[in-house]
Amino acid sequence: MQSRQRHLVFSVVVGTVLLLLGGSLLGCSSRASAKGTPASNDLVLPIAIGLKRNQSGLESRATDLSDPKSQSFRSWMSASQLADAFGASQNDAESVLKSLQAAGFTGAIDLTRGLIIGQMKVSDANNFFNTTIVQSGDAPKTVVQPSQPLKVPAALRSRVSEVVGLTARVSPPASTNSTMVPTSRDSTISCPASTDVTERAIEWYEATTLPPLNSTGHDVGIAMLQIDRSSQAAIDRFGSCHGLQMATVKTLRIDASTDTDFGTSAQESTLDVIAASTVAPDLASITMIQFNPFSSIAFPLAAAVDASLAPNGPQVIATSIGVCESTMTDAERSISEWSLLTAAASGATVIAAAGDNGSSACAPSITKEAVQYPASSPWVTAVGGSQWVRSTTGTGAVVDEVVWNATPTTKQAGGGAPSNAFARPSWQRNLSGPKKRLVPDVSFLASPSTFGDIPVCDTSGACTDLQLGGTSIAAPGFAGAIADIIDALTSSGQPPIRLGPLNPVLYNLAATQPSIFHDITQGTNDLYNVGCCTAATGYDTASGLGSLRLGPLAAAVHR
Repeated sequence: MQSRQRHLVFSVVVGTVLLLLGGSLLGCSSRASAKGTPASNDLVLPIAIGLKRNQSGLESRATDLSDPKSQSFRSWMSASQLADAFGASQNDAESVLKSLQAAGFTGAIDLTRGLIIGQMKVSDANNFFNTTIVQSGDAPKTVVQPSQPLKVPAALRSRVSEVVGLTARVSPPASTNSTMVPTSRDSTISCPASTDVTERAIEWYEATTLPPLNSTGHDVGIAMLQIDRSSQAAIDRFGSCHGLQMATVKTLRIDASTDTDFGTSAQESTLDVIAASTVAPDLASITMIQFNPFSSIAFPLAAAVDASLAPNGPQVIATSIGVCESTMTDAERSISEWSLLTAAASGATVIAAAGDNGSSACAPSITKEAVQYPASSPWVTAVGGSQWVRSTTGTGAVVDEVVWNATPTTKQAGGGAPSNAFARPSWQRNLSGPKKRLVPDVSFLASPSTFGDIPVCDTSGACTDLQLGGTSIAAPGFAGAIADIIDALTSSGQPPIRLGPLNPVLYNLAATQPSIFHDITQGTNDLYNVGCCTAATGYDTASGLGSLRLGPLAAAVHR
């Protein structure tokens, strides 16, 4: 059989402005009481209801399906199978929905019958949940949230486990045109010169030597979580400058937020699309799950999984957005984990940035050792940051890879540390250190100076070239690589395969085929002298298992 060469493309240009975006943190739900003035009665806010469901049973099943040593390995389940085996009964789900609708709720039961997600007006939510929703802060960053942690109403306690939401950032209506189209002047700015990073990345990550393949063009897609605007103009400009066919982007707004709630520019979303599209030039589509910047991450996770469960839905879910793990409520974590478990059992691969605050994920407000979620979930592959070491002989060849750490330019580095919320998963059982889930799992190129300029457009129509990077480029870049492998391993005329959770496979390969990994043994992500974490031989919480040789990885995961 013939083999097909693949091209890992990093089109990079030289720039002068440096910004680091990786692993943006949400203003997440808080356990503490909130103070402020009563919010407007007509304001519409997102809310999620966790139905009584068999979450522990689903966890056992997802573990079995993702274990390469199991006879059920990759025997993925459909949405209806998940609902019937582990979700609430149809009668209970419909009964709860009717009660909510009578109270003013609009929304629906999710495909797995584990959650009911929708929205309510402030006045209706105050009455039904016996709370007072308050607002604080000045525009454009006014925040609304319940004055006390939400509780399940007594009438629903027999059928409902958790309630999450009724938090959001609200902004005044825009006074100017918010169209994201560059002016003709900006559109004609000459493209900066390219560098050799494309060639070097292909060499270093061994992206040209995948196993025997079929033709390209499968409908492989990625769902991405986003909290800012989207700019097709910026995406098109990058593709035009570098001769790339960019993935088709569809934005799915999942709450009642307005354009102004997402700021005036498109940075993170543009960066993510460019990173994934340039690594996976055959990528068919990207679905942007756009959600309120102060809402719970439980909402976009549920929406992304629902999209993935639909016919021809995305096979990969990626997020550069995270939340300080220690600030999450138990209810928020439980609902989020249900979504990630259903993703795992249905064969979706979930990838998350480990963050850019090093081993202190909650910095700068809290600098103690910490990680961010969902990277810390056992059902997610957490991606840390790396940077190249080049030859000093004049060839410019990549000779090594070290932990990405931007100090002293800025206090940022790839995330990594032990989790405080999750126990050590079975596939990390042979690692040293505390018996907790350890982050990250792998590393990927994150240095902004390597990637070069990214176009950032704003609501005035102006576009600026900025150097962006961090794990916000590492995570979608790695997601693009996995999408590329899925495309490569899918038989002609067949729907894309699903690889499911990567971690059980990756840690097994680290023990049996360590040559698949570039072991990163130099560098640290300790930014606040907390004593964690420094790269070493083998797994470490600064770089995970290291970076991957993509061709050998594809051969190893193919079954």
